[in-house]
Amino acid sequence: MPRIAIGTVQFGTQYGVSNTQGQTSFSELVDIVEFLNQAGSNLYDTAPLYGESEAVLGKCLANRTCRIVTKTNHFSGESITGQDAQSLIKTFGQSLSLLGKNSVYGLLIHQADDLLKPGAEWLIGALEQLKRDKQVQKVGVSVYNAKQLDEVLLRFTPDLVQVPFNVLDQRLLASGHLQKLHRMGVEIHTRSAFLQGLLLMPAETRPPFFDRFGPDLNRFDRFCEQQQLSALEVCLGFVMSVKPIDYVVVGGCNLVQWKEIVAASARRFDLALFESLATDDPALVEPSRWKL
Repeated sequence: MPRIAIGTVQFGTQYGVSNTQGQTSFSELVDIVEFLNQAGSNLYDTAPLYGESEAVLGKCLANRTCRIVTKTNHFSGESITGQDAQSLIKTFGQSLSLLGKNSVYGLLIHQADDLLKPGAEWLIGALEQLKRDKQVQKVGVSVYNAKQLDEVLLRFTPDLVQVPFNVLDQRLLASGHLQKLHRMGVEIHTRSAFLQGLLLMPAETRPPFFDRFGPDLNRFDRFCEQQQLSALEVCLGFVMSVKPIDYVVVGGCNLVQWKEIVAASARRFDLALFESLATDDPALVEPSRWKL
């Protein structure tokens, strides 16, 4: 069954539509790391784009046994070159230095479209080189939707894939993509269990932009009330009940939130209970489309 992985974007920057506390303080982070270690959660998901995340993790995790997944920077050119491959290797070396590690568990192409450009074989070659050099155990990609995933799989067989997935965004389960990846032996990490915190917000505090999605969000609110469950229990219990998933990447801003997350992660449900909550409206389930 899936396990909790620690999303660290809040450790390096202010993140999330529901985040009113800003970046997690270092002293709070020390307490969070100690608690999660005792709870048996030791896989951390980070990226150079997450502000100070890699640097603060390097300080907090210096003497701890853990697994870390980090990511590449985006390559802005219309095609990929050998120079981009060297840049990937250099940036990854900087990540290792900040993290204080000689190697990490995973390295993902952060922008999957980089693998769809002419010359993408340069990036794939760089990933494979780092894996051969034992600087990384698993290489892969972070994707945003099924179409992008299908196109990537035509060019590259990853060890690890990170995908968006939550109680509203069940598209990759309904389409069979999660099951396909599992059969291929690809490790599956999901993100966006709380839809950037939107699903954990009381209805009256959601930004006006989301009024247009009232039917979907009201249905979710009513479901929580009818089941006599908190939004956190519903969101996390759902994704933790999906067998093909290996890790569920979630984030929290403080120790209290992380204690609630760990407690809620123990719940398991019949997935059929949640089918009525699914929506395929990308304007809601893809935060890159939000206009806040």
